[in-house]
Amino acid sequence: FGGRGLPIFNNVNKPIDFPAYNALYNTITLNYTHKQLYLREPRQKVVLGSKYPTLYFTWTKGVNTVLGSVVNFDYIESGVYKDINAGVVGNSKFKVMYGNFVNKRNLQLVDYRWMRRGDPYVFFNPQNNFQALDSTFAIFSGFLKGHYYHEFNGFLINKIPYAKRLKIFETAGAGFLILPERNLRYGETYYGIEKQFKLFNTEFKFGAFGVTSASNNKFNPIQWKFGIRSYDAYTNTWN
Repeated sequence: FGGRGLPIFNNVNKPIDFPAYNALYNTITLNYTHKQLYLREPRQKVVLGSKYPTLYFTWTKGVNTVLGSVVNFDYIESGVYKDINAGVVGNSKFKVMYGNFVNKRNLQLVDYRWMRRGDPYVFFNPQNNFQALDSTFAIFSGFLKGHYYHEFNGFLINKIPYAKRLKIFETAGAGFLILPERNLRYGETYYGIEKQFKLFNTEFKFGAFGVTSASNNKFNPIQWKFGIRSYDAYTNTWN
């Protein structure tokens, strides 16, 4: 969909050498959630969440000349994200963001913004990655992308008699990318089932997913992919 991309790695996967240099960065992030609910305790404020999504803005500055830094660029990113508790129907997460380099006077290789291709048979974190892009490429101008992910938590499968005992859960989601720089408009959807199991006192989910995608110049048939997630008891989330 995006072409073959830049030859950052050669055929034997040896990274390209580049001269050593000094770099100094500064990143500022602002977040705003309308009608954020919270509780005040004697020594802390407990955030309860909001029914409204969170807006954010990030500015990354490559600071030139200070401490011998040679980089000189400005990257801005803004977007909206939200975790939604849909009750018995499950849980959803979405994020839509816009990014752009507004200054590229001295932009080094390690500071490029990348879109990673999907690997055969491997299902990546759907909140940050696309599953079926056919190439990895760098982005140097404005782009818009979004990700949506829903866990049904057995809402559909558990309606089948005795299926609840199998601890199988269904998931679905979608993503899109609009990139005028490469004349690319890309979208994908996926659906999968995950089996929960326990290993070494840690909960895991192994999943199988069907992914289909299309762009303004190509349609991709269904690809089958597999992934595994672990449960983080500290954050009460699946990673």
